Amino acid sequence: MPSREQRLQDALMPLALAVSVVRSKFASDSSSATWHPNGIATFIAAVLPIWEYSDDSSQQPRTLLHVVRDATFQEGGRELRFLDGRPSKFHLAVQADDICRVIDMLQHPDRAVRIRTQVLRALADGVLRQSLQSNKQWEAPAARSEASCGRPLGGLRREYRPHYRFDR
Repeated sequence: MPSREQRLQDALMPLALAVSVVRSKFASDSSSATWHPNGIATFIAAVLPIWEYSDDSSQQPRTLLHVVRDATFQEGGRELRFLDGRPSKFHLAVQADDICRVIDMLQHPDRAVRIRTQVLRALADGVLRQSLQSNKQWEAPAARSEASCGRPLGGLRREYRPHYRFDR
């Protein structure tokens, strides 16, 4: 069975390809000729998490934070050039499943907020699952420690209760 990291790498699509997919979806629209590829890349980065991947498959992709605030896209999403002089990044990707949501947002701007909420909810669910899995790794040693010393080790097996709600 593939690991979580391998599944994530398999689910990623290069950002430049995602920009091309979005542009091709609106190719018949007369206003799409004015859509700049860097603008589409910026829109995608504003509504979806952007991942940086490596050519080395042993390194797991990582999420880039504050992409729209700290950098600009060049060459239709192939390069992320930082405004503060940091080196540019070239291996940029998004989750392939989320591209259809970007297209839906552009086709139906009145539903964009609801679609964006779905993206964030799915991302939060993934983080929650990962957190719960890491907590399970701590539960087994805690249970053995509690059994050996005869008293609970304060707070190691707390139940997770999210403090946020998306359906307001």
